[in-house]
Parts: sequence; structure tokens; C-alpha cells
Amino acid sequence: LFEEVRTNRGLAYSVSARPGNSRVNTGSLFVFSIDIAQAVAVMFEEVKKMKEQKVEQDEIDLQIKKYLSSWYMGRETRSQQSNILAFYELMGIGWENSGSFIHRLQRVDADAIQRAMTKHLRDMSVAVVGQVKPDISPILRKHQALSSAPPEASTE
Repeated sequence: LFEEVRTNRGLAYSVSARPGNSRVNTGSLFVFSIDIAQAVAVMFEEVKKMKEQKVEQDEIDLQIKKYLSSWYMGRETRSQQSNILAFYELMGIGWENSGSFIHRLQRVDADAIQRAMTKHLRDMSVAVVGQVKPDISPILRKHQALSSAPPEASTE
């Protein structure tokens, strides 16, 4: 998303995607843009591509290395270490499993990513926050195929 929305098209200063931090399968796509309608349209197109096209293994390996580097750096202090151990306990996973995902992460391949995208990137909702109220309903209708249920939009 970052590459296409920010770098290639210059539509946003900030764009990101992240999983939720609970045991419920949720996540979020975020963009801060002056052209929200176009930025959201590009984000939906990128999600569609991720569901239909396989990611190159070199790109997967690079992203895994970057993530693990950040993950290790985020555990340098005792405070950071205790926070992650507590998080795993609170989620019911157990502190001893706080690093168990690393070996599974290193085995991720293009097929696994495509399966996950197809399974989890659905039932999407859109919320627009701000004074500008762009009409994004045409974008939502166009990309309704991304969701098994009709997309919802709320503008505040």
C-alpha cells in the first residue's frame, strides 16, 4: 500500500496497514490524504491485487527481515520485554510463546499470503473522519467484490 499510494502516486503522507492487537481477526488500512476518494480507490485496488496475484518471494523475505529487525529492537529494554510478555499472557497465549511465531514467520511463502488475503480481507467497512465529506460510495460499489457482505460507509 505504502509503495503505491505514497511513493508511486503521491496521494498521501501517511498510509499503513496493520493487524488488530486482539485475538479477533481484525485489522485496519489507514490513509491521511487530501484526495481521500482517489487514495481509498487505490487502496482497494491494491487489496484486490494482493488477493489475486502472488507476491514475489524476494519481497516476502525482505519484509520478514525488516519486521524481525524491528521486533528485536522493540525488545531491547526490560520494560519492553515485560510489556510483550504481559501482552501474551493477557491474550491467553502464554508468555513462553512470545517468540514462537518467528519460525512460522520465516516459512511464509506466496501461497500462504494469497490464502490469508482471500480468507481475511473481506467484510470491509470504511470510515472517513474530517470536515470534508467526499462521496466515496461509487468507490465502495466498484470494490464490493472485496467483501462477502455489502460494504458500509460512515462519514463523521
